[in-house]
Amino acid sequence: MAEFPTAINDHVAQALQRLDEGDVRGAALCLEVAVAKSPESRLAWNNLGCVYLRLDRTQHAIDAFIEALARFPDDPRIQAHLGYALIRAGDLEGAGALLEAAGRSLPEDEEVLNYRGLLYSFTGKAEEAVRILEPLCREHPDRVEYWNNLGCALRHAERLPDAVEAFRALVRRFPDDVDGRVNLGCALQASGNLDAASTQFREAIRLCPEESLAHYNLGVCRMMDGDREEAAAHLEGFLRLAPRSAKRVQVEEWLAGLRGRAEPVGAGR
Repeated sequence: MAEFPTAINDHVAQALQRLDEGDVRGAALCLEVAVAKSPESRLAWNNLGCVYLRLDRTQHAIDAFIEALARFPDDPRIQAHLGYALIRAGDLEGAGALLEAAGRSLPEDEEVLNYRGLLYSFTGKAEEAVRILEPLCREHPDRVEYWNNLGCALRHAERLPDAVEAFRALVRRFPDDVDGRVNLGCALQASGNLDAASTQFREAIRLCPEESLAHYNLGVCRMMDGDREEAAAHLEGFLRLAPRSAKRVQVEEWLAGLRGRAEPVGAGR
């Protein structure tokens, strides 16, 4: 059983150390103990929500940030983090109110600007998102998430060649970033460059064999290019990795055609 230090600051410090070591779950355990022992710790609540986001436990993160905001209602950093968590949960209206409030308090803060740019990409303000994110990428070229968000904003703004260039810049700087490879592949696929797109999806799979979207998109690319065997292999891989995906029915129909089956894969199981 894990042993935890007794002082609240030691709990937070140990959580940060575990994050540095790549032990995200261990960091979450430390912070859960921290907020239980000291529920008025702003630092512990905020870090707990951020760690939950890194674990893709979005609803847990939202709950943590809501608890933090109930105690510290005017904290713009907590407002911003809750806004980002709500974007990930699809609550764009709730995210917008929080990020506008955070932006009034921290108008030049890079993290808040990044979240606002991300929000605008999804709410019909893609050009405004680009205006925010382009300077962020110039000023902070070491932040991979800013490049990914810029590329996505450019796609939403229907500036596909610029999006391709933004994602190319990303993978030059961060060749091991899986999301960047997938996003570049999707932009190349949308441009009609199926071979180059397939190369990016294959590289994403090499870096992370469990990346379901890379398998899905590579399967689609190979199907569009007439490579039935590779298409089927990756689409089946996608279904193994994401069995509850909303894309499942469509993928099963494609596989039925690719394999020449009368019924979709998985029918009757």
